Amino acid sequence: MERDEVGKEFRDRFEANECFGLLDELLQGKYRQIYSKFLPKEIDDQKYFSWLKPEGNGLIWLGDYSLDLLKDKEGNDVYQFENDLKISASFYYQSKESNQTHKIELPTLFLTLRVSAYDFPNALSRNTNLEIWTPEQKTINHYNELIYKKYEEFGFKSLNYRPSKDKFELLTQIWPNIDKQNEKQNYTVSYYYFQEIVESYDLIMFLLTNANIYSEFTSNYLEKPVDLPEDGRYYQMNLTSDDKRYLDFCSMTLERIYAFWERIALLLFQFIKPVTLKKTTWSNALYQKIRALIGLKKTNTPEPFINDKNLSLIKLIDQLKKEAKKHHPVLCEPHSVFEWFKTFAKGDHRKLSNYRHPLIHYRLDDNSEIGKGGLYANTQVFWLQNIKDKAKLENLQKENESLLPFLNEQFKQCEIGFDKAVQLILEIQEAKKQERSLQ
Repeated sequence: MERDEVGKEFRDRFEANECFGLLDELLQGKYRQIYSKFLPKEIDDQKYFSWLKPEGNGLIWLGDYSLDLLKDKEGNDVYQFENDLKISASFYYQSKESNQTHKIELPTLFLTLRVSAYDFPNALSRNTNLEIWTPEQKTINHYNELIYKKYEEFGFKSLNYRPSKDKFELLTQIWPNIDKQNEKQNYTVSYYYFQEIVESYDLIMFLLTNANIYSEFTSNYLEKPVDLPEDGRYYQMNLTSDDKRYLDFCSMTLERIYAFWERIALLLFQFIKPVTLKKTTWSNALYQKIRALIGLKKTNTPEPFINDKNLSLIKLIDQLKKEAKKHHPVLCEPHSVFEWFKTFAKGDHRKLSNYRHPLIHYRLDDNSEIGKGGLYANTQVFWLQNIKDKAKLENLQKENESLLPFLNEQFKQCEIGFDKAVQLILEIQEAKKQERSLQ
């Protein structure tokens, strides 16, 4: 069948299959919110029967349709038909306690019909996958479809979707040797906390995909030089909404990658904790003696230097490095996974923190009036301050463009880091097991 014949067949079959009955089912069910704002508040599914009835021209197809032959996840052919339409209809409702029928004339509804059918030409029935969209939903759904296509193009996959290397199964390798009395340790290796890690990872994937999309449409900062006879050349940098969205999504991706590592830090912290205590003006022993001499009770032991309230990956790794030889010999073992964390914390994660810090904490330079905060605002301010300096503006563009490859690489490190965290915990558990066997 030619495309036009197939499209006409879809339209004809939709109309022949009591189209208003199908539309009514959709609008009464999942899509009721489309016209619910036009209905009296007292209408309740429990108290009333309700239905949709065509008025005037009823249903009118608008413009051309789209028709694609796609493959589903199992590799089966599926026809996907989409067409905008206009509906003129009235809403009727009847009380279940009486036969009185009420009519409400609805404003004209502009909708989009999406049909996914496997069994064409017998494609339209009440079992066919039919969807009704408002114009806003159509835009949102097409945007979501673009995101999922880009996931495939970029090779991005959720941590939940690893057929050959199940990440939760990897995490469960920790279970046999956890401390059953330690509630926090138990929770951070549970399915619940794993979903927290997955959600954090998936959000990075979504934000980074958007940054990659918008990066294709960013401006050339030096594209429009302007020459003034009395003032020389300056560069008119016309940033577009694509430039702003690119920098916005880069900013959000930076923040979420940092948040992901804080979740990894919390996981590690439950299995290996620095022993150093917070410093006080006096030694704790002297402090307690003085309290005893003046008749005061002993206070609690000073808080650990790193605790749940101030935990971060950099703090944790830096402090463990200092204590490793004396208190955590397992971290000094040849080929320990801890070496990977030391290298990462000192390098990529430090760079990530430097990017992220001014996004959260606006910073003023002590030696100048220049401040540093959000990426887009920084770009605008830097341009205004260096409007004639071609070299500095070129460098600004390079810096902004270099964010994307850095973020793409850091996204890869997130999955590697999760694997490394599990490996390090297994090393720690094995070392403790050997210690107990020697006692």
